[in-house]
Amino acid sequence: MPDEDIGVRYMVNHQYLKANSSGSIFIAIEIQSLKQFKDSSNLSSLSLVVDCSSSMRGEKFKQAKESALDTFRSLGDNDYLSIISFDKSAKVALHSSKKSESRSAEDVIRNLKLGIGTNIYEGLLLAYKQISKQKKEPNNNNKTTITRRIVLLTDGQASAGKTEEEDFVGLSGRIREDGITVSTVGIGVGYDQHLLHAIAEAGGGVPQHVGEATDLRKVVNKQADELSSTVLISPTFTITMMPGAKIEEVYTVTPTLRKQIIDPANNNRYVARLKDIIIGQRQTIVVKAVYPPRSPGPYGMARYRVAQIQINDMVKDIVCNVTSNRSLYDKETDPTPRMVLTASEATSLLSKGVQANDDDAIKKAETIIRDLSQDEDFETVMTKQPLIKKMAATIRRVVERISQGPLSESEKKEAIHDTSTFFKQT
Repeated sequence: MPDEDIGVRYMVNHQYLKANSSGSIFIAIEIQSLKQFKDSSNLSSLSLVVDCSSSMRGEKFKQAKESALDTFRSLGDNDYLSIISFDKSAKVALHSSKKSESRSAEDVIRNLKLGIGTNIYEGLLLAYKQISKQKKEPNNNNKTTITRRIVLLTDGQASAGKTEEEDFVGLSGRIREDGITVSTVGIGVGYDQHLLHAIAEAGGGVPQHVGEATDLRKVVNKQADELSSTVLISPTFTITMMPGAKIEEVYTVTPTLRKQIIDPANNNRYVARLKDIIIGQRQTIVVKAVYPPRSPGPYGMARYRVAQIQINDMVKDIVCNVTSNRSLYDKETDPTPRMVLTASEATSLLSKGVQANDDDAIKKAETIIRDLSQDEDFETVMTKQPLIKKMAATIRRVVERISQGPLSESEKKEAIHDTSTFFKQT
């Protein structure tokens, strides 16, 4: 996708920095596709990895099949689909082929059978081998890139084959490096949520939780729709602060919330692979940094590039004014970046607290969001930034439920999902 098709905007909480003094600055960066509609010439290749272990018996297996059928029917004639089934081992139920050439696909899906065991690793590996067959498609003497995604559906835990998280993360990371996205869908209460999150994070995808099997079709259909709406795969994002500045915290906020690790040896720069750029979705990154003293120059005010953003080959400067005028530097011109980072910190803490049954983390998250809500600008910023409103509401709802007694396993999975997955629409 050409650079001009990427929309990037930034917000800083202080447009005016105090001259000859160091301080903290908060930066929020939002990235989206400027395209509004799907390109009908885009081609897709999807591999569904379907859990066929005995625990899928009943409504879950029925809905998994219906989801696969829906997906097949929604594909364009030149789009590709493969289906991998797995129990104690995995097999290719439907080899990757164009919809127009897959006349037996619906029969294959309907005839999937249940077995015993859960070999997730082999299922992902077979899906990778199948989907790797498509990279470019001849099209009017040009080469059209095919957008590729693997979607794993499971209700269980890895019990056969490789079962260590590091093996899954390594495989999913290799798949991502090959330009393929890996997303996961956990069904019910028995699946390994931590593992599915790790697989999706390494694979550049999004982990989804489905509490009721009847919701599975909607989630899988959304995956297929996102695949056809993908306009940029795994872009590289870099933010470089001015010399002497240090990055203290980075959160990727949408579509998945995650506190990122900063390299202490190179803490004026953060580099990462973003999620795929999808029409209708906005990705948000927030940064807290410490800036060094700078002179206001001979006229009492000077402009400095405090940071530079780079997404693939596109470069954008973040500029602030350095001034000795107290009436300017004392004022926080836009508290939104600070509040997004603070709400992200609270939400991330709550998610970890729920996972680890850590009451202290849960209480700290509640305190952070309560203090934030008492900020005089909170209501105004919530109107401008609904994401903060959603985070605050999620924290309050989960904390209120915890106050009534221990969460059930279903409630716990839902709470972890709701505090780690956020979609922001453009």
